Amino acid sequence: MWKALFGADPLVPCVRDGTALLTVATSSAYLDNALLLAQSARAHAHFPCVHLAAPARLLPLESAHAALLTPVILPRWAADWLAEAQFCTRHMSGWRQTHILKTQALLQLLERGLHVVLLDADRRFVGDPMPALESIGVDVAGLRDEALLNFGLLYIRASAST
Repeated sequence: MWKALFGADPLVPCVRDGTALLTVATSSAYLDNALLLAQSARAHAHFPCVHLAAPARLLPLESAHAALLTPVILPRWAADWLAEAQFCTRHMSGWRQTHILKTQALLQLLERGLHVVLLDADRRFVGDPMPALESIGVDVAGLRDEALLNFGLLYIRASAST
């Protein structure tokens, strides 16, 4: 659908067998973690690079990061969004911002018909999870934090239900 509407998709070279790997960075420290994630993804899971959801203030990327991180172009409101003051005083603004960035980037990738592995930037690959993820036959898989789905480790298939 994307190609018919807009032409060549700049995110496709970063895809492995129809699956995109997505992470988020809201600071330079998390940007460095995203680079380490991308290095481990290339070495152990054969992803050529990692899609990055980041606020506008972290872009464009420096060359060291740009080699393995491909920014997802987000709506301006999402790229510039900041948490309300009460979350800043409780040191929860970064956590809230990551959820805005993740959901918008996830939507961008799923709308392109790509399956998505969504990982927090501080995760690392030690092997290739794709054969196991592809074999379970569900549209959404992840870890739970108590009764909720952990939004830092998900696999979501692009399907009508997702």
